[in-house]
Amino acid sequence: MTCIVRPNSSIDPDDPNNPGPPPTGDTLPEGNQITGITISNPKPDDPAEAYVMGPGSVTMQMKVTIEYSDKRTETKDVAWDRNGKGTAQFEVQGKTYSVAVSASSDNKEVASVSGNKLTASKPGEAVITARAADGQGGSVEDTLTVMVSGYELNKAVLPLEIVENESIRLEDSKIITCYGGANIGELSCWSDASNIASYMGGSIVGTTPGTATFTVSHTKLGFRGEFEVRVIPDPNATIPPEGETIVINPDETLSFRYGKLQSGFALQAGGNLSHITGPHTGYPVLQVQL
Repeated sequence: MTCIVRPNSSIDPDDPNNPGPPPTGDTLPEGNQITGITISNPKPDDPAEAYVMGPGSVTMQMKVTIEYSDKRTETKDVAWDRNGKGTAQFEVQGKTYSVAVSASSDNKEVASVSGNKLTASKPGEAVITARAADGQGGSVEDTLTVMVSGYELNKAVLPLEIVENESIRLEDSKIITCYGGANIGELSCWSDASNIASYMGGSIVGTTPGTATFTVSHTKLGFRGEFEVRVIPDPNATIPPEGETIVINPDETLSFRYGKLQSGFALQAGGNLSHITGPHTGYPVLQVQL
């Protein structure tokens, strides 16, 4: 977390890097100034890391520090009223001064702030900024990076194309983005057309040309998504479409995928290969040389 002291300026409330105007509060007597605000709860175990949470809400706690004209410092908790207005009060030269506090998020779709209530809505990352008026026309701030656990489909890489008889690990496909403590290995995944493409041992396996829809889910984190997988023909296959004839000359080599032809070869041992029937996939490449 970082504490910054800055003067007031013209701030665009729609700018995610400056999401909201600084609070205004009482002007403190000269020589007295608010020097810092701290988000004391929630906070990560390591200040350099993000605070990880699942979907839901948490109450934030903040502290404001003042430096008096005699160089003494004092820290007070921020109090929040029912309207979500935060203040910290200090006694200066026998008079009570109220320091205004506000909080905002740079990614409200992921995590939003209302008063001191932090609500996580969807997987992703958001930066929460707490601000306090410094009593001299400027403001101080502290930030907290929040990582909301969960999964998200990466639509930029969809639909996924895969060559028949090949496979790709789900984590290598970049289809699913994991946030926080989410682990791609904990997902359930299945296909609506396993004869075309299936999910086996963490990998998407293409079997025969066509299209299959995969479903991925994680019940505990409330995630469920669907994506399309298109299996395309093997560009190296030399078997012609059904009904067509391919002619090869002696000493030429024909490569194809059709494991059951092994028995056919045995029946034609010593003779010439006159025709191929198909198409069939899912077997190692065989080679026939005349």
